[in-house]
Amino acid sequence: MTPPRTPATRLLCLWLPNWPIQRLRSELSAAEPDAAHPQPPPESFGPEAPLVLWGIDPRRGRLVVACCERAAARGVRVGMTVGEADSLLRGHAPQILQHAPQILQHAPQILQHDSEADLEALRRLAEACAEELSPIVALEPLDDFLWAGQVLHQPQALLLDVTGVGELFGSEAKLAAAAEKLLGRQRLEGRIAIADTAGAAWGLAHYGTASNSLCLIPPAQTSATLDRLPVAALRIRSETAAMLRRLGVERIEALRRLPRSGLATRLGTDLLRRLDQALGAVDEPLPAHHAAASDRAAVDLEYPTRDLDILRHQVEGLVRQVARGLAERQRGALRLVCRFDLEQPPAVEVRIGLFAPSATAEHLLRLLAGNLERCRFPSLAHRVVVAATLTGPLTMHQPTLGDIGGDEQGSVIDLARLIDGLSSRLGRSRVLGVELTEDPLPEQAIRLRPLAGQPIGAIVPGRPAPRRRSARRTASRERSPRSSPSLPSPTSHSPASHSPASRWTSATHPPTPSDPLRRPLMMFSQPVPLSVLAPGAEASRQDPPRARAGEDSQAPAEGPRSLPERFRFGGRVHRIVRHWGPERLETGWWNGPMHRRDYYRVETEEGAWLWIYHDLKQDRWWLHGHFF
Repeated sequence: MTPPRTPATRLLCLWLPNWPIQRLRSELSAAEPDAAHPQPPPESFGPEAPLVLWGIDPRRGRLVVACCERAAARGVRVGMTVGEADSLLRGHAPQILQHAPQILQHAPQILQHDSEADLEALRRLAEACAEELSPIVALEPLDDFLWAGQVLHQPQALLLDVTGVGELFGSEAKLAAAAEKLLGRQRLEGRIAIADTAGAAWGLAHYGTASNSLCLIPPAQTSATLDRLPVAALRIRSETAAMLRRLGVERIEALRRLPRSGLATRLGTDLLRRLDQALGAVDEPLPAHHAAASDRAAVDLEYPTRDLDILRHQVEGLVRQVARGLAERQRGALRLVCRFDLEQPPAVEVRIGLFAPSATAEHLLRLLAGNLERCRFPSLAHRVVVAATLTGPLTMHQPTLGDIGGDEQGSVIDLARLIDGLSSRLGRSRVLGVELTEDPLPEQAIRLRPLAGQPIGAIVPGRPAPRRRSARRTASRERSPRSSPSLPSPTSHSPASHSPASRWTSATHPPTPSDPLRRPLMMFSQPVPLSVLAPGAEASRQDPPRARAGEDSQAPAEGPRSLPERFRFGGRVHRIVRHWGPERLETGWWNGPMHRRDYYRVETEEGAWLWIYHDLKQDRWWLHGHFF
């Protein structure tokens, strides 16, 4: 009897070009406003907005790591500084004032790159591929070095073992079509290649025909197809690819003609290893991705339905099953997903985030209840799935004798329940917490992040704020004022004489964190330019209507660093009677364009207490906040 023929190994590479931009666009489009949430989330912007992501380079500071097609059309390139990209996108546009309308949805967006969010989203996509396409899915394996043509050292592709799977779909072409539909449901675009080896599939997906998103190599035809690809398709070092180009070796076909001994001696063994892996001469093990299992429960309905009472009953049983499994492992849900698979795709999903881990079924059901009421089912549901996609350790608590009120742990639990309830009703992006950053600029000293659905330790109220590293913080000092050698004493009829300005720090002492008025109570999101008046200039208390705050008519009077005597703001002329400072704030050269500012706390003759600064690079004055 003839033994059955073992099918040849087939691998599918699913590459997601420009993955950081795609991931962010997909998440924002999935959070479109609906009847329950008519307003878009605060971090949303239109699809026509040029989008740029930046990261910190240890030597060059803030550099562009990804940009969309619209930003690239305006001249933005990966590797340039954020200042250059901002100049290209905004065209040196004036700063948007605090009282101006909100940024339009087509305005450029320059955001910090979040590699952890990219990796988490890629893992979710891998789990979806494992459910619908192939049970063996691996994230793109990385070496210790960047490959040729690679910008970010992070996976941006999936590798699926589809040996024998194509027959289940009818053909490998239909399997690839199913993968494209999966990407389309998640608002993603990708390039798909199927070959005998992982290296060949990866090279074809990245460097295959640009006019077609699908590249399919028939079995036993890997060598002939790879010969037409550039040498960068072998996942080699950038230095090795540059050396081969200088030698005139552009394609893999020319590389294979060279003697192997000479290649190993001159360019190293990694080049030969990659070539052998792509041709199938050497096996390349792929670490399969496994989802954090056991925190998932599903049920197939005997009779498909859209009756909400029936579906709610099924959800209740699944949530209790998931909560029971979490409690047994002393884990709690931080993100819970309830999915209804419909007879006509796409599925309907309900996602909730929690502030603290919870394994209490009643608590999870209360959070899901309001979201389930807003669900609309265009077709009948035949399957219900409940999964805890992010978990954390449960905190054990020993109650006091009699469980007397005022317990600190009880107040933390009550706060967590309040945040969970608000996030469930208002939306995760509308219940935010404040997180300190390492940016020395006051307008960028904090960052808002959702409180619910975050990993443990991301934002915890009551925890001491992280100490900011002095190397990246400000060089803060207080100097004697140059405009006058001593502080003027207020007169009895001056409004300032009855003000609590005497509590302000004296000019001879540096500001301390204990100073209650070290920073203003109201700070503008963007500084407002001031129009400085030269000494002796004719100016009245009430300027004509055309004189508005923000006019670019500054004329420093007594040198580039002298505190102005008068300035125009809000259609009025203000005269400074007392001041404290300056306090120098500087940014490091490694964080992009350098900023040097001298901040002053000033008191005007009307009794207004303002926080202004002098930009030492631009020689301009700005208003950044007021104290009352």
